[in-house]
Amino acid sequence: MSRLSTPACLVAFACCIAPVHAADVPPLPVGCRPDPVLAAEAEKRFPANQWVEITPKTIIPEPWQGGRQFWVNSFSSLAYCGSLGVVMTMDGYTTAPAGKMIPNNYSDSVYTFDPISGALELFKRSNWQAGARSKDPAVTSYPYDENRIEPTPCPRHLYKGITWSPDDDAFYLINGANAGVPNEHPKYALNNGTATYTFWMMDVARRTWKQLAYPKLKRTDQYETVLTAIPGTGKLFYFDAWNVASYDLKAGTWSVLKGDDGRPVGFNSYAAGGVAMVDSRRCKVVFYWGNCWRTKEPLLTRDQLYVYDVATNEHAVLTSTNQMDATPIVAGTYLAHLDTYLLLCEQGLRTFDPTALVWKTLPVALPAWMSKPGSWTYFTYDAKRKLVICNSRTNWAVLRLDGTLP
Repeated sequence: MSRLSTPACLVAFACCIAPVHAADVPPLPVGCRPDPVLAAEAEKRFPANQWVEITPKTIIPEPWQGGRQFWVNSFSSLAYCGSLGVVMTMDGYTTAPAGKMIPNNYSDSVYTFDPISGALELFKRSNWQAGARSKDPAVTSYPYDENRIEPTPCPRHLYKGITWSPDDDAFYLINGANAGVPNEHPKYALNNGTATYTFWMMDVARRTWKQLAYPKLKRTDQYETVLTAIPGTGKLFYFDAWNVASYDLKAGTWSVLKGDDGRPVGFNSYAAGGVAMVDSRRCKVVFYWGNCWRTKEPLLTRDQLYVYDVATNEHAVLTSTNQMDATPIVAGTYLAHLDTYLLLCEQGLRTFDPTALVWKTLPVALPAWMSKPGSWTYFTYDAKRKLVICNSRTNWAVLRLDGTLP
């Protein structure tokens, strides 16, 4: 199937959007409201309106103490798990001695970060050998024998394909990239190896993975696809340049909501450098500064956001009343207790008021490593403690905004 020309892509984009106007602020879902006890604990731990850098304490529990964490958490993201009060992500694990060169360059195992204790814990080790960007059986990924009994996802770059769902307390993963699989390693088929075009759920309480049915899409993007839970809906939502789909948590079934006809679904806000966040008050997914799938130039101006509304199943452009110098945007999250979008750019922190439609500069000093943000910088939000959590490579920091800044 041939691709649309750039003008055709622009026409498709223009036809699928409509302007969005400010509205009354809706209430928060129950699962997104602050917890008074946890919020008070956070107030004692973190001064208001300033970043607190945290040097994590790595914990490798039994029976995995024969190995160690190996940082490869590039092209990734963070997901906050409200039931445990921790950040969830995936990173590398290896049994190679420290200082020894290993071929691993993909995330494979689940880790958690506790913003209060600073503990970075190996939550669930993968049953895979993580390998290099190669199809050479000597150095590529392959599943261990344990994978036949307890299947786990293959190593990969995560992009924005992870989320935690408060509606069923589960961690989900979809898509990603790993040049090493499918591969020719003799144990790939023997030990039930799987590729990256797969969909997985991890029961947080049991710490067990299960592969689920993949959505039936005619055309998909592997890179920078978005999977996110929207609290209270009982569903996950999937986005790429060609499709919008939802997964019903109770029924265990996918529904294709938009696309699936071989044409782009309007504007690809899911490319490298874009931000995706959930506005839990309005049941919307908000994208900022993504790129068109056919061009390197953004189709939106710097004062605009791209919004998907769950209620109407429509995309729309949200235009502010002012324009702010904010390039490039590398990380963002929705702060429910302040009803604002927080975004990190090279010029510092910016906020966007989704009701007043106004950008503001947030006068908060950044740690040195955050002042030059790269593509491997991520935000997530702890709604119960009212905290922003940032990770960039091996650096972690926490910000507690109390709404008193101008």
